[in-house]
Amino acid sequence: MPIVTTGRGDPGTSVVAELKRAGIVVVPVVPSVEHALRVQEEGADAVVASGCEAGGHVGTVSTLPLVPQVVDAVDVPVVAAGGIGDGRGFLAALALGACGVQLGTRLICSLESEAPPGYKERVLEAAETDTLVTEVLTGKTVRTLATPGLREYETARAGGADAAHLAELKRRFRTSMRSGRREEYPAVAGQISGLVRQILPVREILDGILADAAALAQQLASAAGNAG
Repeated sequence: MPIVTTGRGDPGTSVVAELKRAGIVVVPVVPSVEHALRVQEEGADAVVASGCEAGGHVGTVSTLPLVPQVVDAVDVPVVAAGGIGDGRGFLAALALGACGVQLGTRLICSLESEAPPGYKERVLEAAETDTLVTEVLTGKTVRTLATPGLREYETARAGGADAAHLAELKRRFRTSMRSGRREEYPAVAGQISGLVRQILPVREILDGILADAAALAQQLASAAGNAG
């Protein structure tokens, strides 16, 4: 069955209706309960509740509080996203009420990913503190791996720099981005980057997540039984 996922508040009632007439399942990505309720009203078949830990366009609510609130608010299935990259995160998402998870950053570092080698290397080398959220890339808030230029811009913006200075920093950032130097090019990725340390086939990644989650669930059940 074909599935379309959307983001940034799209797609709107008319587009959802057209997709569904074509037999396509529509699953928007949402950053808040408000957005989840709106896309449900528009006819979405399910929603992806994506916390601000995620790479790409993000809202302001983190995954842990967002997912259960969306689960409680809507009547359609909820998929969790943002900060999930291993069996622990998968099991936590299920505990929050999600029916499954969406992986982004973890799958950048898969053999099948078409991301350039330099992009994958930056994710592998990143720590959890090496991302930031900026509006410079698209005009909307995007979490990406930091570059020197982006850090300079965001530091200045947070410090109250005037519009002219920020415009100059943005110009310099775009110039450095075109230089071709790996460290100057923003690579969209989430805070889960700090857990990603290997490039593996997608099947191996998914099988590992499922196996680890099952083992952890068994350990928790055993611990709860012993405590009782």
